[in-house]
Amino acid sequence: MSDSLDDNYHTPEETLLEAASGRDIPIIVRFNETYQNEDYDDSGWFEDGLEIMVEGVRSIAYARIRVLDVHNEKEAQKAHNDDFVAERQMFLDQVYLMPMHVPLKLKLVTRPGKSTKYASIAQVIEDMPAKLLVHQDVISIPPGGGQNTLVPTNTVLTVKRVFTCSIDKAQYLQCSFQSQYVSFKDTLRVQFSAIGDDSLYTMRYLQMTNVFPTVFEFQHPKPDDVVHFVNYDANAALIIAEGPLELLGTEYLNVVIAWKRQHEEKSYSTLVIPESRARTLMVQKRNFDDKFTKNNYIQRKFTACTHLDFVSDKLYLIPQDPPNAVCLKSPNLFFYDPKACKLRVARDGITFNSSTDEESYDSDYTEIAPPIPERIPITCPQASEFAKKKIGLFRNVHMEIKRLFKRRRRKIRDETNARKRRVSYQSHDQAFTIYARQSN
Repeated sequence: MSDSLDDNYHTPEETLLEAASGRDIPIIVRFNETYQNEDYDDSGWFEDGLEIMVEGVRSIAYARIRVLDVHNEKEAQKAHNDDFVAERQMFLDQVYLMPMHVPLKLKLVTRPGKSTKYASIAQVIEDMPAKLLVHQDVISIPPGGGQNTLVPTNTVLTVKRVFTCSIDKAQYLQCSFQSQYVSFKDTLRVQFSAIGDDSLYTMRYLQMTNVFPTVFEFQHPKPDDVVHFVNYDANAALIIAEGPLELLGTEYLNVVIAWKRQHEEKSYSTLVIPESRARTLMVQKRNFDDKFTKNNYIQRKFTACTHLDFVSDKLYLIPQDPPNAVCLKSPNLFFYDPKACKLRVARDGITFNSSTDEESYDSDYTEIAPPIPERIPITCPQASEFAKKKIGLFRNVHMEIKRLFKRRRRKIRDETNARKRRVSYQSHDQAFTIYARQSN
């Protein structure tokens, strides 16, 4: 880190969440430690001395989803490729947070691997299908008394919610048909079956219906729907989005939103850092003499960092346990070229000013790989674990190489700074000698 950069940091150390919660947003902060996510990717790297521009804290609605198996392996392989099912096995039963306002269309589907026929209401409550077909007349007895309702054979019921009666403390399933609402106690024996629902919905609609858990499947998600900056995360998110998912519930999560300069791509990425993680990251604010100096600095180094709406309505995943930070690409800065199958920088170009405060990069790399799943052939049950180890080994080697080059650049920079100081000292000595001679 150069002396000029150090001279601009006189503020006390504080957590990233504390800094992001202040009134002087946006701010420039630097990290005082190195942090890495607990998974294989390098999206969570915050290196000691890294500068970012913090936009503040946002409360974003997220869906809590669980990854389910496919309904039919042959059909899934035909729709995607031969390795899709094996790749998806690596993420089964994992729980993630996904922005609730993702506008992708979806269908409600039956739970994979489960029977679609039910002999009791308790079984229906366990699976919560969207639609039910009544195969034998059944009587709905309202909890706490009231008029009983006959539900005739061949009636199609829409599942609404599960509730607990305050009187008998039993669970009830509420459904509707035509304009009527009926309730069934969990111990009731029935002859129901789950049926398909061809209607198209959105995640926002599922949030309003408040029926959880719900099993759904997105309709044809595309590579450019995914906004993960790191290729491995983008590949994983696309594989997950292409199959059945279980919506467990919704929650609002406070996250710190920030911009990071990506030197190799001559662009920027967006950091979404959950509140729990932001409490553990120690930073210092960059000191500015006045607002004009601050605005000029932000305009020079983060001039293209303006649009952040996509963090609420684009497809990306945050691991729930632990809630790690994610690194995203703004759709305003990158676009997917379907003909070349590549992710390219913005059509109008990106203003990316170099800075003397940072290390120089020799790379002229201006594109990053598209978020298309890397199809890893898996032919046996043990191969899933082998693939994880293989990816982990690759990431570790990749990160070690980056650290080696970083140390080499830092050594060169330190040597350059040392030479500058020696020249400065020599000039000072010469000036002092001349002054002494003139005085004599």
